[in-house]
Amino acid sequence: MQRKKMTVGFSDLANFMRACEKLGDEQTVEILQEAYQAAGDAIVAQGGKIHKYIGDMIMFSFTNAAKARKAAEEISHFSKKIGSVEIYFNTGLATGEVLLGKIGHPSAQFVDVIGRTVNHAALLQMKASKEKTRLEICPDTK
Repeated sequence: MQRKKMTVGFSDLANFMRACEKLGDEQTVEILQEAYQAAGDAIVAQGGKIHKYIGDMIMFSFTNAAKARKAAEEISHFSKKIGSVEIYFNTGLATGEVLLGKIGHPSAQFVDVIGRTVNHAALLQMKASKEKTRLEICPDTK
């Protein structure tokens, strides 16, 4: 594991379960893939790394806070109507020290980021969701 200063983000699709209640599995996967593609394009275009997908949430990181903000702002513009329900991403960004390295069972290890900064980003994502702001950024990221 390596200590490193990074900006970590979580982007979660709001209203996704409700929007997909009446859709079949194939349509649900297509919509999820469309959202992941849009968010992933924004992350990769700015030099970020996608670490994992957790349900309808994406966890990602950047070594450059300004590029992380730019990607997060682009992600916050994603919106899709499914029937009468709109889905969109709520994102939280936090900058600080993390541990970066491989983690998990030897049969399924992946590079991940761990630490208080990650927890802070997750809390900011929840705040964005609760307050319907779509994007919450810690002061160190601004």
